Amino acid sequence: MTGAGGVTSFADIVAKASTARTPLVDLSAAVVLDLSGSAVSSGERLYHPAALGLALVGLLEQCVGQVTGFQVGGSASLDGRRLPRPQGPTDLATAVLQAARVAPEAILVVSDGYESFRQGDVAQVVEGLSRVGLATAVYQVAPVYTAAENLSRRRLGENIPVVPVDHEAVVGELTARLLLAKKPKEVSLAGLWLVEELLFRGV
Repeated sequence: MTGAGGVTSFADIVAKASTARTPLVDLSAAVVLDLSGSAVSSGERLYHPAALGLALVGLLEQCVGQVTGFQVGGSASLDGRRLPRPQGPTDLATAVLQAARVAPEAILVVSDGYESFRQGDVAQVVEGLSRVGLATAVYQVAPVYTAAENLSRRRLGENIPVVPVDHEAVVGELTARLLLAKKPKEVSLAGLWLVEELLFRGV
């Protein structure tokens, strides 16, 4: 049965959000998706962080060769059949550790930046991974309502680059960042051309 908006599942949301399929790129990424209680937001932003995060994960799965997801919080598992609603605590640090174990080329933490366990845990985990020689690039993808939002209090760590996202169309930039996270010798001329496509030609 279809709901009032014609949406029955997470897969439907991805289909509605995707207007053009970006090229499939050969790399591996882990995505930590924050669906904890704070992703509800409020007022005009109601469900904005969660909805944007869900759309981004679905689009990344279409254009990146290997995407492994790690869900934090939520009322249901992200299995494509049900639409999880934001709820529960924000234990991002544990999810980042789990993501690192699959040895991806990059980790994207899609989160509003509010850690309900201890603020700063993710930063400590990322620093620890670096100290033991795991050079996996980690990015915080921060859903924002407007591009002018102040993210200074929502950063997971000073050494974790933040990519503000106000629309799912930024999936091209995220894919380009993942490509650039590969070791330089692994990026071919074709790969560099693809980065250009993703960043500058609205793919």
